[in-house]
Formats: sequence, C-alpha cells, structure tokens
Amino acid sequence: MEDQREKIIQDHYFLAKFLQDNALLKRNLMSAIEDITDDFEVSSDDLTEDGLAMMKAGYEKWLGKVDNGMSPEDVTLLEKALKKVRGG
Repeated sequence: MEDQREKIIQDHYFLAKFLQDNALLKRNLMSAIEDITDDFEVSSDDLTEDGLAMMKAGYEKWLGKVDNGMSPEDVTLLEKALKKVRGG
C-alpha cells in the first residue's frame, strides 16, 4: 500500500514539475516532492489555456504508459503534446 502511495506521489510530482517548468500553471503548486501530500491536486482552474490543451492532448497517454511501467520522469509524451499545442 505504501509503495502505491509513493508511486502516486512521484507521478504527481513529475507532472506538476513539467507543468511548472513549461509555464502551464497560473501559479506554482509545489517546490519539492515533499509538497505532494494526500490533499495535492491539479485542477483545470490551475492550468493556463495551453496547460489545459496539453493535458487534454497528452495526459491520458502519458499516464497509461506510466501505469504500464514507464518512469514518471519520462515526460516525452507530454513534451510532444505541448509542442502540438504550441504549434511546433
């Protein structure tokens, strides 16, 4: 059970870090993995217009790969979705 919790914390951390690093959030939600608590969430209200579009375009695919064993640090799918959103 604790392993599952740690996995969820890591998944959320790397997602939030990607969003913050790419200016896809209206405000910073965390500064370190320790900020990811059981109450942590990213809502659509937290996302910029590009952030919302990127989540719609790439989040489910990224999460599916992470659930199947890909490291949550691998944000390649999110990067590809963001590139499409930003017209690159």
